[in-house]
Amino acid sequence: MSRILVVDDSSFMRKRIVEVLLKGGHDVIGQAENGEQAIALYAELLPDFVIMDVTMKGLDGVEAARRIKKQRQDAKIIFMSLVSDAEIVEQARALGAVAFLRKDEYDRLLSLL
Repeated sequence: MSRILVVDDSSFMRKRIVEVLLKGGHDVIGQAENGEQAIALYAELLPDFVIMDVTMKGLDGVEAARRIKKQRQDAKIIFMSLVSDAEIVEQARALGAVAFLRKDEYDRLLSLL
């Protein structure tokens, strides 16, 4: 069982991801709706994994992940996004993301945790 922080600006998507994670036996220890909240909660909660959206108001997911990785290089971040732009995917990989998934790849997400 992993301890997970879910970050997405859509309350619907956060709820859906949380449901999938809980059914998979994982513990959702926090939720954030933007990058700034994600950074603060990561530092406070130290989750095993962060499930991170890319496109959010204010600080986007890639920059939030970059700042989290500066706090802890071993942070495990899985991006889940509707965005599949090759440049963004490459930025995520360069940060050492565990994976870059579409928002409907729940089975694959569970297999990574």
